[in-house]
Amino acid sequence: MSELPKEGEEPIDNDSLPDGHIFLIDSNDPWYGNSLVYLQTQRVPPQCSREDRRRIRHHAKHYIIIGDTLYHRGVDSILRRCLTHEEA
Repeated sequence: MSELPKEGEEPIDNDSLPDGHIFLIDSNDPWYGNSLVYLQTQRVPPQCSREDRRRIRHHAKHYIIIGDTLYHRGVDSILRRCLTHEEA
């Protein structure tokens, strides 16, 4: 933390904070493939409906690819690495 604890307060131990969620990559999910392609190319597959294009863009806002690894950007702006079934 960038802020020192005030007098009489105990410092927060960041290691004790819960991680919240672990995001699992499942290649069987219909949105996953299209979202990954969108993140890599910034193009939506032409066969997608208007609603599918909107959904893909909406989902992609919360994900980022760094190197070859997919991360989920949480509300707290922390990047969480998405896991495959084997890693989970």
